[in-house]
Amino acid sequence: MGEVPADLYDFSYVSIGMIIDKDGSILYPEILDSDWREFDAEAMRLVNMMPKWKPGSIDGVKVKNRVMVDIYYKKLEKSCFVFDSYVWK
Repeated sequence: MGEVPADLYDFSYVSIGMIIDKDGSILYPEILDSDWREFDAEAMRLVNMMPKWKPGSIDGVKVKNRVMVDIYYKKLEKSCFVFDSYVWK
C-alpha cells in the first residue's frame, strides 16, 4: 500500500457485491464502490478468505442470492487502519 494521503477521511469504505451459491460458495466478487482505491485489493483478499456462507432459501429450497458487503476502514494513526463490515442482503 502506498503512502496514506493526509486528507483521507477518518473512515473509508469498500462495497463488494457477490453471489452466494446454493452450497454457500462465494461467486463473482466485484468492487461496487470505494472511496480510496488503495483498499480495493485488501478488501477482495478479505472476501476471498471468507469461509462458505449460509445460502439463501425459498420455501426450504436453497437458492443463489446476491449480497453486498461494506468493509469500513477506520484511521487510527497516519498509516494504521482497522476494518469492520456490514452485509446487505
